[in-house]
Amino acid sequence: MILDKIQWGIPCGPDSDKIITLLIKSVYKTARHPERFEFVLGVTSFVSKEKLQKRLIKYEKNIVYIEGSITELEGSASAGDTINKLHNYMTSELIILSDCDVVLLKKNWDELLITQIKGNIATIGVTTDVPDELKAIIGDGRSLIRYKNFPNNIFCIINNTIAKRLDICWKSLMSDDNSVIIEKVNISNKHLYPDLSYDDSVSLDTGYMFHKKLIENGYTGICLHLNNSEAKIIDSIFFHEFLLNDEVYLIHIKKHRIFSTVNTIFTNSTVNTIFTKHYKKNMNKIKHFIKNC
Repeated sequence: MILDKIQWGIPCGPDSDKIITLLIKSVYKTARHPERFEFVLGVTSFVSKEKLQKRLIKYEKNIVYIEGSITELEGSASAGDTINKLHNYMTSELIILSDCDVVLLKKNWDELLITQIKGNIATIGVTTDVPDELKAIIGDGRSLIRYKNFPNNIFCIINNTIAKRLDICWKSLMSDDNSVIIEKVNISNKHLYPDLSYDDSVSLDTGYMFHKKLIENGYTGICLHLNNSEAKIIDSIFFHEFLLNDEVYLIHIKKHRIFSTVNTIFTNSTVNTIFTKHYKKNMNKIKHFIKNC
C-alpha cells in the first residue's frame, strides 16, 4: 500500500545537527510508516548544512534542505521567519511542524494521531501549559504564556489544506524594540482564550496566528498536555513529557545545547527508564537505540 506523503518542517536551531539526528532516528524507531515522511529542514546560519548531510546520509532520500532565515533575526523572530519558508514549501495534504529537539516515544504514534484529524479538528499536537513552579527553572525569565489548550509548533500535525487557505503567518508579532508584543485578555478577545482570565497576559510569540485564525474560522485541535507530575530535571537537563490519554508520546528537550554531545542526555538512567517504559522491548534493543542515536 502506497501512503500519501507527509512533509515535516523543522527549523534548525544553533548547533542542532546531533539533536535533529536523534529526532529523525526516533521517528524511524517508533512510527508505523516512517517511509511516508519527507523531512524539510530549514537551514540557517546557526547550523552547518554539511554536518547535517553527513549525519543524516542514511535518510537522504527523505530529506530536503531549504534556506531558512538569513537575516540578523534571532530567537522567536528567526524561528517564525524560517517556519514561514518551510510552510510555503510544503504542499502535502497533512504536514508536521516541530522544534528540532523533540523525540518521539510512542510506538505507532503516527497512526494513532493522524486518524484524529477530521471534520473541524484541523490539528493535533502539544500545548503550552507550563505550570508556574517550572517557569523559573526554564531559565529564560518568561512568566507569560502563548495560549492554553491549543496545539502549537513545538510539535503539531496540521490539515495543510485548511492552513494554506487561511494564509497563516508563523512570525511573532514584534514591537519596534524587537521584543514580542504582549496582549491582555479582554472582552473583545476572550473567545480566543476561554481558559484564561481577564487581564491575563498572552505573548504573541511564534505561531500565535495559527491559533487565532483556526479558532476564528470554527476549527479546533486536540492537545498533548505536559505531564506536570513527572516533568524531568536531571543534572541540569530539563525536558518535558507530553501525554495523550495518560500515555507519553514525546519529550521536548529544553537544555541540550549545554552538552558536548546529545548522547550525554540518553545515558542518564532516568531517561533510559522512559524508553524502557514506552517501547516495551528488551533492554538490549533499548541500549542499541540509545547507542546509535
